[in-house]
Amino acid sequence: NEILRIGTIHLESLDNKQQRLCQLDICQKALTYSSGSYILMGDFNFSADDQENVDQFNRLPQWIDVWTSLMDSHNHGFTFDTETNLMIKSYCTKPERARYDRIILHSQTIIPVQINILGDQPVANEEQFQIFPSDHFGLTAVFQKKKIY
Repeated sequence: NEILRIGTIHLESLDNKQQRLCQLDICQKALTYSSGSYILMGDFNFSADDQENVDQFNRLPQWIDVWTSLMDSHNHGFTFDTETNLMIKSYCTKPERARYDRIILHSQTIIPVQINILGDQPVANEEQFQIFPSDHFGLTAVFQKKKIY
């Protein structure tokens, strides 16, 4: 029997890289204080294409980004997308497509086998306005225990 710890986050936004670094350090310490497997998911508030992504994951060397481990480089997995989620245009005046939301895994015994975006379709239409569950799209993932031979 192995312990699986799961945490959700919403890191500080905008130009607050140092605060996000501190928040991720706190999350890692809170989850990994004893042996087991760990999943951390939510709004990391930095794009997967930014240098900050490299810097943050250098601080989490044994963690994997489930999206990049399962998807090819042509599938960006945008979870914030002004082209698709027209609801964002009411406050986001410039075009923006980014993968701010992630599921990351730290485990010797569990592997990701599937990841998908959800909430990327409108749930209602009000005249000329589409309503989505959120301004960000969500993620769902499937994991399985590694086979031991």
